[in-house]
Amino acid sequence: MEEYLSVYDESLQYIGRELREKVHLNGKWHYVFHCWVYNKTTGDIILQKRAETKKIFPNAYDASCTGHYSSEETFESTRELEEELGVTCDYKALNHLLDFRDVFMSSQMYDREVSRVHLLIVDEFVPEPLTPDEISAIVACPIGELIAMINGNMRSVSLKVLFGETEDALIEREMLVPRNPQYYREVMAALEKHITKLSL
Repeated sequence: MEEYLSVYDESLQYIGRELREKVHLNGKWHYVFHCWVYNKTTGDIILQKRAETKKIFPNAYDASCTGHYSSEETFESTRELEEELGVTCDYKALNHLLDFRDVFMSSQMYDREVSRVHLLIVDEFVPEPLTPDEISAIVACPIGELIAMINGNMRSVSLKVLFGETEDALIEREMLVPRNPQYYREVMAALEKHITKLSL
């Protein structure tokens, strides 16, 4: 099934729609959905390990949920949360943290995307993905350890496997999707700010 994405110019003004495959080759700006899920009962942040069969960054650890907005969707779509994690919620349950422009280039890809980054805070989390073939594993790690690793104060973080399988006992910085380092710094700062408010 062909998938179309909305595309934008340098000023992020809408200019039309194109096939997803072409967008990833011609460098047209487009938006993607990111959500980091925080389990406040355990103090864990949820990460997904991308499937070995993924064309881009196979086996890398990523935010809890990531995906493209189709050209028919609005920015209030939470479809990806249901597909990848089995979480059904209204967009109002999410905290929009920031938008981040990033560029991925290789001999086979020129991908320019704007990540709309969100936080979902839950009391409990039991993943039931509808598209398990896209994910090798869903894991939980202590939020403090992840922030410390991103800031260079820890070499690795411990993990608990919640879904799927992984031989990894720890996650190191190099095992994350190789996004712009500034993305991780800004996201971790925003996560820490919101989560700190929970204990006040």
